[in-house]
Amino acid sequence: MSSKNLNWIKSILCGYSMGGRVALCFADKYPQIIKGLVLESTTAGIKFDEERLTRIKNDEQLARKIIQNGIEDFIDYWLDLPIFESLKNLPEQKLKEIRTTKLNNNSTGLANSLLGFSTGKMPPLWERLE
Repeated sequence: MSSKNLNWIKSILCGYSMGGRVALCFADKYPQIIKGLVLESTTAGIKFDEERLTRIKNDEQLARKIIQNGIEDFIDYWLDLPIFESLKNLPEQKLKEIRTTKLNNNSTGLANSLLGFSTGKMPPLWERLE
């Protein structure tokens, strides 16, 4: 089915991180129905082949680690990344709530999202952006 058959109105897509990459890929494929994008903490892909392959390998290793060690180990690792350092300034109860919410994720689902939506697998869109 093509987008011509869907009677779309022009839309503004919003996306955070992986959702932003999905929004960018959708906008690249269906520019005629995109009015704009609101993106947070996302990328238009990795430009260089070697860096993309490295990212794919790293995401595959992380996916295996999630399956082998479980969700709790992954969440502890994730929250300890430097990018999330500012979370440590939150009140202890709020940080505990964030961790508890993240523990409700499914380890197989998280691993599969890394395998299927790795930034390394995303085509670089830098040259195609307006």
